[in-house]
Amino acid sequence: MNNKGQAFSVFELLIAAIVAVAILFVLLPMITGGDKLGMEAKKSISNALEAAKTGGSQTSQNFWLDKDVSLTSKQFAPTDQHSIVFDVDKSVGEALIEAKIVGADWSYFKYLGVTEMEFKALVNCETTGASLKESLEVLGTATSVDPIELCTESEHQPCCLVMIKRA
Repeated sequence: MNNKGQAFSVFELLIAAIVAVAILFVLLPMITGGDKLGMEAKKSISNALEAAKTGGSQTSQNFWLDKDVSLTSKQFAPTDQHSIVFDVDKSVGEALIEAKIVGADWSYFKYLGVTEMEFKALVNCETTGASLKESLEVLGTATSVDPIELCTESEHQPCCLVMIKRA
């Protein structure tokens, strides 16, 4: 082929630019993905907590979690850290998400999977731990944690259970 002329160099430059943009689109999510995924979950759960804080049930928007992303009840201000209890729906399984109450102070959940996965949160709030426990029993919502363990009978108000489910 004859490499003479300006049209050939412009064509080479165009191909190089397209390849560079394609590489950028592949690398950019890998570089910024982890923090964004955790913040998306926090925002989604925060919105559901805000909507349900006066009592009732609210399902969050779907959110993605990546390996080792964790959220604690301490991260949800101005709600008291004692008033948020995390739990995992049986459909998710304890192998993918760990949810625990730490002492009598706060709770957390951590995603243990290896790849990104989409979840949602079902938020149930009542005025006290005792009324939340009663509401969950009436609704038939099985939990592995006792809301009274963290919220106590009536000390921390409102008391909210955040159940992590598959989307």
